[in-house]
Amino acid sequence: MGSNKKKWMPRKQGTPIDACPGLFKSKTLGRVFTVNPRQTECFYLQLLLVNVTGPLSFQDIRKVNGQQYPKYEDACFTLGSLEDDNQ
Repeated sequence: MGSNKKKWMPRKQGTPIDACPGLFKSKTLGRVFTVNPRQTECFYLQLLLVNVTGPLSFQDIRKVNGQQYPKYEDACFTLGSLEDDNQ
């Protein structure tokens, strides 16, 4: 059999990220899958991934207005991505 010379190379479109050599940012979001709201942590994480721009870590995703929140749900509520049922 012939040798397979195909090799996966990460995409290099966009602007380089200073804090992460080899990574590039663009104005587009890749593939986002549907998450069942019953899987609460995954659901809130998906909301944050769509609404928070430029996070470099999972801790950055939970940071809103400079304040770090312990749970994705708290960060979503602060961003206004959730409504309060008690109103």
